[in-house]
Amino acid sequence: MNLMQYMNAYAAVMELMKKECDYTTAYALVTVKRHLKPHADFFLEEEMKLVEEYAARDEHGKICWTERGTFPFQKPELAMEYVKRHEELGLIQVHEDFTAIPAPMPERITPEQLEALDGFIRFGEGVKV
Repeated sequence: MNLMQYMNAYAAVMELMKKECDYTTAYALVTVKRHLKPHADFFLEEEMKLVEEYAARDEHGKICWTERGTFPFQKPELAMEYVKRHEELGLIQVHEDFTAIPAPMPERITPEQLEALDGFIRFGEGVKV
């Protein structure tokens, strides 16, 4: 798996953790979150380094963030270079053995969350609430 897949799984876990669920599912979510967090932290640190390098700054040297949480580029012609380097960051391969955790099939889950958690949580495989 690559780092972006880990980030997508982390985002899915964080979203699902906002909802009340049975103990088995809660345990699976917390366990997967703990496993993914160091990878998410690494990605976010490296992403911030890219932002620091490419973002426009105000007169005080602070990054000019937009209302949407994006930033303008200090040199617009470098936008594609930033995109390429950001994609390369997301494509870093993560090599580790992780056994997906079984959890009951959730009553509701988005296809995006289900796909993101593939390989981390096995929903519905012999697990009863």
